[in-house]
Parts: sequence; structure tokens; C-alpha cells
Amino acid sequence: MNTAVEPKFKPAQVQVAELIRKELKRRGLKKTSVRSSHNKVVITVKNLCPKDAKDLRKFVGQFELGHFCGYEDTYVNSNKNADIPQVKYVNFYNEFSDDLRQKAYDVMLERSPKNYAFMPTDVTKLFHYHRDLDNRSVTDTLESVLKGEDNLWSRLVWTEDQLSHP
Repeated sequence: MNTAVEPKFKPAQVQVAELIRKELKRRGLKKTSVRSSHNKVVITVKNLCPKDAKDLRKFVGQFELGHFCGYEDTYVNSNKNADIPQVKYVNFYNEFSDDLRQKAYDVMLERSPKNYAFMPTDVTKLFHYHRDLDNRSVTDTLESVLKGEDNLWSRLVWTEDQLSHP
């Protein structure tokens, strides 16, 4: 009588999610979420500095099979790698806490008081204010500071070794 159990098949999205979870654990990231569904994996991290976010985005990018080409309305397998499991879509989100948003916003208010004199000083009220007015310029600037895309103000929020450089 053979009592050996056949290994259970795991879909690619489950394998990819497991590999990403292992990498997040290896990097010591605690506030994370990795969810998988039909041919898609969604990764959410909290308050990751720009350099680490860029490195992690590069790591998870290898698991994405390709990209959607809107011009031709087709999916193009441009990143195929037979050595690792891959899925069609890998979504990576780096969410920033209200405390970190406030820190960046305080830098903006301090460095450019004339531009933001009419704005509320609390960053949580800023987002409600701009949703009502449907004006995204200040919130876009804040996001670019947090993502390390604004060379001047980002250096006042993040340390030099936390910023990624091309």
C-alpha cells in the first residue's frame, strides 16, 4: 500500500505571493499586505522610504509577466521568465501615514509660506479641502515629496541614504 501523498498544485499567484511575503519578512517589513487573486498579486507597504520602495518595486517587478498595451488593446508578455512563477499583474502600493504626511506638509508650509498661506495647517484637513475643490496641485506636490521625486523638499523629509538616485 502506497501512502505517499502527491504534492498539491499551487497556482502561480499563490506561489508569487509566498515568495514576496518571504522577501518582505527577510527585509524586516512588518506593516505589509500581500493579496493574490486571479492572475494578480497586490502588495501594500506602509511608510517605505523612496530608496527601499524602488528596490522592492524592482524585486516584485520580476514576477510580472508583461504589460497591457492600450494602443493595441492586448497583453504583451514582455518579461517572461520560465525560472520563476509569474502573474499578469503585480500592483505595488506604498501608503504613507498621516504623521509622515504631516511632516512633509510642514516642510512645504515652512519653506513656501506665501504659496500655502490660505491652506489649513493640518494635513488631514488639506485632503478634505482639496477633494471638495477638486484641486490636486498641493496634494500632488505632497505625494512627490513623500515619494522622493522632489529633490529640494524630499531631502528635508528623508535622509540622503533613504532617497534613491538614478
